Amino acid sequence: MVQTSTDKRTKKTIESFVLKFFMMSSTAIIIAFTTWIILGVMFKGVAGFEIGAFVQIEGQRSGIFATVLVTLLLVVNTLMFALPLSLIVAVYLAEYAHQDSKFAKIIRFAINVLSSTPSIVFGVFGLSFFIVLMKIPMSVFAASLTMTIVILPPLITSFEDACTSVPDNYREAAYGMGLNKTKVIFKVVLPNAMQGIVTGTILATARIIGEAAPVYLTLGTSVRMPTEGFFSSGATLTTQIYMMAAEGSNPAVIGVAYQVALVTLVLVLGLNAFSGYVAKRLNPAYKKVGFKTYWATKYNIMVKHNYKQDFVFLGKSIKNFWMKFINVFSIKRWKIIIANAKTRRAVIKNIIGEAKKNDSKTTKKLDQ
Repeated sequence: MVQTSTDKRTKKTIESFVLKFFMMSSTAIIIAFTTWIILGVMFKGVAGFEIGAFVQIEGQRSGIFATVLVTLLLVVNTLMFALPLSLIVAVYLAEYAHQDSKFAKIIRFAINVLSSTPSIVFGVFGLSFFIVLMKIPMSVFAASLTMTIVILPPLITSFEDACTSVPDNYREAAYGMGLNKTKVIFKVVLPNAMQGIVTGTILATARIIGEAAPVYLTLGTSVRMPTEGFFSSGATLTTQIYMMAAEGSNPAVIGVAYQVALVTLVLVLGLNAFSGYVAKRLNPAYKKVGFKTYWATKYNIMVKHNYKQDFVFLGKSIKNFWMKFINVFSIKRWKIIIANAKTRRAVIKNIIGEAKKNDSKTTKKLDQ
């Protein structure tokens, strides 16, 4: 029975093959679409590149440089509002709130609701509340208040995860040294959670740059220099792309739109790369490497790497996968499986029969 049960691996093999197939297919589809979008924007943006568009776009007061400045102002002002609020809520949920607290459950429920709300809803709310009701003009300030509500849920979630990832041993050691709750948070928890906090902040910055719907309803769509600071109206990179795409199929306009999209893509990818760099530097296990050593290591990885061994390993992996695939549909294997199943059923039938005979004998002895 042990032998036949061990040989019964067909179901697990098929299940494993199907799961691997779907995982690999999903990954390939995502990588293909992402690469297609990035390369498409880069090629079309470089093909239609015009230096004059940075100074002035046709039909507008200014150019791409003005949209970059407005975008940066929006990012700075939004983070000024969002970071303190997110950090306070995250620290409360991670350090003070009890798991069964109704107030904490209400906060988490509100965070989940806000996370699943479409961004255009936030734009309508910002337009009706901050601009119509509170009489704030369409400006970077009004747009930053709206974007604060948009990025609060992901910021709170990332900050809370960063705080909860700090080992409890650190807190216990701090309490053992006589520190109170406040000092433990500021001297132990937050410094050790800084890597996750910085990473979440940079990813939220990329979210601010990428949003268009909440911004053009509260900031405006005209391309102009932000001469009035945070109370200036204007267009960000994404809202300018949206307005140009909505104008029609004019080749000149579409070319400038791809150029603006290229600048946005470079900015977002740069922020993601910077996020990885900062997270790496804030890692306690990080060791600073000199300039010469760093590039010598990169040279060894790129030039002296054994690429032949990689292809050999890839070929062996494909061969093993193909052999497993053929083995699943092997007639000889299925004959062995069927024979083992028959043997297993016969053994189980004999065991049940013997058990019934023993039970009947035991019953007769007890009756006697």
